Amino acid sequence: MNLINGKIVDDTAAWQIESDLYPRICETLSKPKLDVNTVISACDEFVSGLTFDQYAALFEQLGITREAAEAYILRGKNEFGKEALCERLSRELGENRENIHPLGVLLHIAAGNADGLPVFSVLEGLLTGNINLLKLPSAVDVVTIPLLLRLFEIAPCLAEYVYVFDFSSKEITKTESLIQYADGVIVWGGDAAVSAFRRTVPPNVKLIEWGHKVSFAYVSKAVQEEELPLLAEHIAKTDGLLCSSCQGVYVDTEDLASAADFCERFLPYLSKCAAEKSYGVGITAHRTLYLENERLEGNRIWRGENCGITLRPDTALDSGAGFCCIWVKALPKEQILPVLKPYRNRLQTVGLLCPPERREELAELLFTAGATSVTHGDMSQSTLAHDGEYSLRRYVRICTM
Repeated sequence: MNLINGKIVDDTAAWQIESDLYPRICETLSKPKLDVNTVISACDEFVSGLTFDQYAALFEQLGITREAAEAYILRGKNEFGKEALCERLSRELGENRENIHPLGVLLHIAAGNADGLPVFSVLEGLLTGNINLLKLPSAVDVVTIPLLLRLFEIAPCLAEYVYVFDFSSKEITKTESLIQYADGVIVWGGDAAVSAFRRTVPPNVKLIEWGHKVSFAYVSKAVQEEELPLLAEHIAKTDGLLCSSCQGVYVDTEDLASAADFCERFLPYLSKCAAEKSYGVGITAHRTLYLENERLEGNRIWRGENCGITLRPDTALDSGAGFCCIWVKALPKEQILPVLKPYRNRLQTVGLLCPPERREELAELLFTAGATSVTHGDMSQSTLAHDGEYSLRRYVRICTM
């Protein structure tokens, strides 16, 4: 489905509209700047009235449990309420914003690895007063249009600032036709996607990259037992699909036997959380084949209910298999910088589980290696920046007269 100025249209109608998109954009740009207070009020009203029952069918379609859905709703209320948004604008753009103007038109190339990410990206564009052209991810997206329609019910004036196009990433000419209208192209994706747009976006259009990152946990041998369930819950909740999802665990030791002890300690917690998940035949088969392949390669594995842990002898930063399958490796504190520094542009979140007296020292090493966020067990908690940057600053210009 495509969404043009608040109306759902089919593909044919969407691309008929695209042919006169430039006059539409110019008409909107000729009006007074979008009042940020209108956007804030609409977001606040939207999240204030958000309930599980309101979108129960949608959560069920996404395979999200009521408990997880309630957590998402609470997070939305915390991040998109009036107080939070006003604080964010002040933090990222300052109190005096008279000289700050939107870039103009943003083209959002959304990734499909996180439900709601396209809406989140568009909301950032609206907060900075931009017109937003959104290309939906190739994966089926059942979230974006219903949420945007609800926002437009609250504030109809926002509809003319949002155009949603649903077409395959293989249709390059359609993407290129949208780029010609953009002042900035926002790309959420991996290396291949980012590299493709670096070749496609012309020099006079700002390219804003939010690439795929790798996140992991770093665990001291002296970690307290009560910290492990939270990490297990995070792994099961995110299934390894987010940039902030734990792909694996480094243990602060030189000894593989000590790393194996961690695997023994952690498996019951991971298995308990994963047992509450419901996976289809395809994912179950993927996990079984992955773990068997790890065993055949000589790695030691631990199997649990809907989950698996692989102990590997190397220290390379790898992506995980996802769906409650993680790797564990030994990495003593002294090797953090030599091992992780080459991955500095790929690191994102580190779940640091250690005694309080060691936290500052280890966090500083991880930041120096390239991590942009050091958290506790819940690695997908809200952060103040994307990949170590304040995003709103990249969506505006400073103009003087």
